[in-house]
Amino acid sequence: IHMLGESDFTGLNEKERCNLEYWLADALFQTGQYNKAEETVLASIQRDENDRLIVLLAMIFEARGNRKKAKEQYSKIIAEYPESDYLFSAKIKTRILGRN
Repeated sequence: IHMLGESDFTGLNEKERCNLEYWLADALFQTGQYNKAEETVLASIQRDENDRLIVLLAMIFEARGNRKKAKEQYSKIIAEYPESDYLFSAKIKTRILGRN
């Protein structure tokens, strides 16, 4: 994680950079570094918003106990990415998060 966080991704093509940023954010999330994961995801979304980043952001919000923001992100998948591989999961999550 440390090596990826210190790396300069500017020399990579767009797809490679996006993948590495996603993997870094996911690794930060998996290790409980939610603030750094959120910062990484939000920076990536500004350059190239996509469904997997939005789902990861929703998972970060959910892990931090912010159910409202998590539900907003899952709802965004449903509204803006109807062909997403995450669509079914997003629908389930919005129902679960809407119960409380």
